[in-house]
Amino acid sequence: MIPVGPEGFLRNERIKDQLAAEFGVDLLRFSYSSLSDDYGFVELLPVAGLLWNVWVSDNLALYPKVDLGYAAGFLTGWNDAWGSRPTYGGFFWQASVGALFKTRSVALRFELGHGLLKAGVGIGF
Repeated sequence: MIPVGPEGFLRNERIKDQLAAEFGVDLLRFSYSSLSDDYGFVELLPVAGLLWNVWVSDNLALYPKVDLGYAAGFLTGWNDAWGSRPTYGGFFWQASVGALFKTRSVALRFELGHGLLKAGVGIGF
């Protein structure tokens, strides 16, 4: 997470806010099973996002977030008797809301959005 607007928008002494950008890569793996075959789907998602942290206390921030990314996926274990192997790829965007709880060296994050639920741990440098 990189602060983009450290002054914030609220200009309130009691509530601090901050606009930040972040970059990352998600890796998703889905497995499907039938009576005769098993196959999986692997997806690599490089993502860039913009979030607005609103600090409700010194350790807790709530935020809305918008991400833009590119999804590239492929199937493993596909049976060619089913037809040609499907592929997937393309740009996507997603909106979510989240909470960030931080201590001196560790931050815990939870995000909820359309079709996603994420949890993460961050370590400050």
